[in-house]
Amino acid sequence: MANNELSGPLVAAFIYRELKKTKNRLYTYRFAFVPETIGSIYYLSKYGQHFKEKLAAGYVITCIGDPGPFTLKKSRRQNSLADRCAETVLGQTEINFSVEEFFPNGSDERQYCSPGFNLPVASLMRTRYGRYPQYHTSGDNKDFISFDALERSVNKYLEIVALIEKNLYYKNLMPFCEPQLGKRGLYPTLSTKNTRDLVEAMMWVLNLADGSNDLIDISQRSKKPVSELIPIVEKLLDNGILAAPSLK
Repeated sequence: MANNELSGPLVAAFIYRELKKTKNRLYTYRFAFVPETIGSIYYLSKYGQHFKEKLAAGYVITCIGDPGPFTLKKSRRQNSLADRCAETVLGQTEINFSVEEFFPNGSDERQYCSPGFNLPVASLMRTRYGRYPQYHTSGDNKDFISFDALERSVNKYLEIVALIEKNLYYKNLMPFCEPQLGKRGLYPTLSTKNTRDLVEAMMWVLNLADGSNDLIDISQRSKKPVSELIPIVEKLLDNGILAAPSLK
């Protein structure tokens, strides 16, 4: 079946290819290709305890090549890093998408989210399994999926990965009033709507980066998209105004 079985490995393979090109990643990434149910059960029997200790976010990639809008099925935890990053990216980049709460059947997320493991594993799909007429029929063939949909799905996952990498609890190293931004080349010399928006976003970052808010928290409170905040964070880091925690 093209969408139910082939689209996931195809998208995962292209995500893997793109991640191999990137440097200085904060996280390591593991790709698992296993037969549904029995494969994930065996995989968890080998590595489940390790994942309980180390896994920050995971996704089951399936039903991702059809023309439908994206569907996020949350993890059992409901508010894990995987849930928050995917929902934030969808909410800020897509007009039409669905978010579903966890339920204990479906694909392999039901194994990763079984109560003994309760891992932060969600699933980002297009039309969810069981929701399209071609599901589990001969109609789920190569004509039902498209390279355009697969490419958009790869890029959407890469946007989510980019947010996972940047969603840290930054800390303002100059928290007593506003730092002098002009001498660091961070304050515009000409006032326009774009520069006013930039300064406003920077002030939000400086004010909320107190070590207790991550980047998604700052985005939600400021109503500024993470795609706008990330370049600001990088500039503030480069200028020694922000500090970022390292993962252990």
